[in-house]
Amino acid sequence: MKRAPELRFKEFSGEWEEKRIEEISEVKGGKRLPKGFSLQKEKNETPYITVSDMYTGGVNVKNIKFVPKEAINYIKNYKIYVNELFISVAGSLGIVGKIPEELNGANLTENADKFSDIKISQDYLLEILKSDIIQKQIEKVKTNNAQPKLSLYQIREMIVPVCSLLEQQKIADFLSTIDNKISIKEEKLQNLKNYKKGIMQKIFSQEIRFKDENGGVFPEWEKREIGNIGATYSGLSGKSAIDFGEGQKYITYKTVYNKSKIDLKRVEFVKIGENEKQNKVKYGDIFFTISSETADDIGISSALLSEINENIYLNSFCFGYRLHDLNIYYPEFFRYLFRSNNFRKKILILAQGSTRFNLSKLEMLKFKLRIPCFEEQQKIATLLTSLDDKISNIEKSLEELKIYKKGLLQKMFI
Repeated sequence: MKRAPELRFKEFSGEWEEKRIEEISEVKGGKRLPKGFSLQKEKNETPYITVSDMYTGGVNVKNIKFVPKEAINYIKNYKIYVNELFISVAGSLGIVGKIPEELNGANLTENADKFSDIKISQDYLLEILKSDIIQKQIEKVKTNNAQPKLSLYQIREMIVPVCSLLEQQKIADFLSTIDNKISIKEEKLQNLKNYKKGIMQKIFSQEIRFKDENGGVFPEWEKREIGNIGATYSGLSGKSAIDFGEGQKYITYKTVYNKSKIDLKRVEFVKIGENEKQNKVKYGDIFFTISSETADDIGISSALLSEINENIYLNSFCFGYRLHDLNIYYPEFFRYLFRSNNFRKKILILAQGSTRFNLSKLEMLKFKLRIPCFEEQQKIATLLTSLDDKISNIEKSLEELKIYKKGLLQKMFI
């Protein structure tokens, strides 16, 4: 079948072809270690690439392990080289990429296949494999199988658009430029998140202290029991599925979990009767997840830092915490305190359950925390909020760049 894309470099014309992957490349599987052998951390000349080492576009060399010398001969024919590409076929399906020069000739896991003897541009094929053209075909496999796995046959039968080699390379070079911009922003974002994490650790361990407007030292942090400086209240109660979808706003579990600051644009709706008694949220409240399938998701907090002039409620899988005096306790500070590593470690101790974990509000209220004076709380919150604003700006810019690339891909390929 022949067609032409909507968006094209002006020097190219004519129709594209659609070909099966087996027409443009060999597809071969990787190999597991023989029974009785395990990968080792000790370096040798035979690295082994697993799916956990892979990311879209390449391989993370940081945690690479190696084939023990006694097992090398058993899997010596299942190597991958820099002029080939990989695709994960079990577990996390559809991760595709190149291997770096330092891993040239590494062994490849049985949970991945490789594209070898590629008859078109390697970079162009990689862009195709990353695009919705192939990823949507992979999604069908995920949907139709309880334990999804891509077979060699399925990969070989996948359809890809093919143009002239010169046009392939121009497309690949252009998209690679955008990928580089994305990578730079992702690295910048991760570095800033790591910096913020380090700063928070130093602030809440009091390794970093702030000074007042005159350069004076603030008072020592005072130990306070959480139950003495605020009180808890429950989320929605007595609701069934038919009550949701319309009515008044309520803050969802996901909204609490996703960000340390509540986004009131991401609420849903619930019917509340005229005389029905339900707890309403207000500015300064902090919400905690109370129940989850994993212990790590218990006690995740988010603060409501927007003034509201309407009734808004809280989902039933969270509880609210209201500080007694906002002239003494600054909500923006507690937004960060309750997400700090020190506090999270305390929460994990309280996670109760086997198949589903729950948090005891009463036990949490017994926690004793060191809290600075109001003015130092404000300074801490101002610093961390400024870092969050920078993080948000990069995230927004990164998302816009990814959307831009996705739009291009839809128009540049048939």
